[in-house]
Amino acid sequence: MRIIAYCITALLLCGCAATASREEVAAARFGPLPANYQQIIRGYMASRLKDPYSTVYRFGTPHKGMVQDGWAVGGKKYFGWIVATWINAKNGFGGYVGEEMHPMFLFDGKVSDASDSFQYGLAKLLP
Repeated sequence: MRIIAYCITALLLCGCAATASREEVAAARFGPLPANYQQIIRGYMASRLKDPYSTVYRFGTPHKGMVQDGWAVGGKKYFGWIVATWINAKNGFGGYVGEEMHPMFLFDGKVSDASDSFQYGLAKLLP
């Protein structure tokens, strides 16, 4: 049963790699990078962590990028900013788990963790 659920999820998410023509990139509206993008990312992660106040963040340089839905849900493309964010948070026992990299995607006033999108080839950095 688990294998079937995994296969269905993979089909919904995958199906095509993230692609954008030069014309699409030229016409894309990335919007300005919010000056407080680090605070926005911290706020997004706060509700997902056991002890958000002890979390240690390290931010990479923001880059323009895109994330694309899987073909089964329409393949819509979203253009925005991708920020490599290394997060070291505490686990349920109070110990730090070690730094983990999460590519955070900021677009249209929203933020999301694009880790799965990159894993399935549905996200990429743009020139």
